Amino acid sequence: MIRSFKFIAITISILQLSASCSNSSNSGSGPCDYTEEKFNMFVVDVVEDSTQENMFIVLVDFDGNIEWANESPTLSEVRNVTTDFDFVINNHIKPGSIYTGTIHKKVPGSGDCEEEIIDWDQKMRK
Repeated sequence: MIRSFKFIAITISILQLSASCSNSSNSGSGPCDYTEEKFNMFVVDVVEDSTQENMFIVLVDFDGNIEWANESPTLSEVRNVTTDFDFVINNHIKPGSIYTGTIHKKVPGSGDCEEEIIDWDQKMRK
């Protein structure tokens, strides 16, 4: 009798769990799936900022399927850093430098998460 009760309780638990998982997978609030793509960021030019003393504008370009590939962003916009003299020297930033990373793009309908996540392969000293 006790064995049959345990079996029924376990069966009901499994059925409830599988039903809740199947309902949430189509709702868009479940886990997110991402595609991954490698990319390169190239330093195009490093010029002094004429509006701010001791600051530089670092122009970059991208390959790959990343939102900045069709734009001409600066390193400060892309990495959220302040490109002052010390930063440029400490990180050996010069035209021709290449930085790499991976962009994770959310698969449409896979959940309520960030659309893009960028992982950089190199750290930068602030």
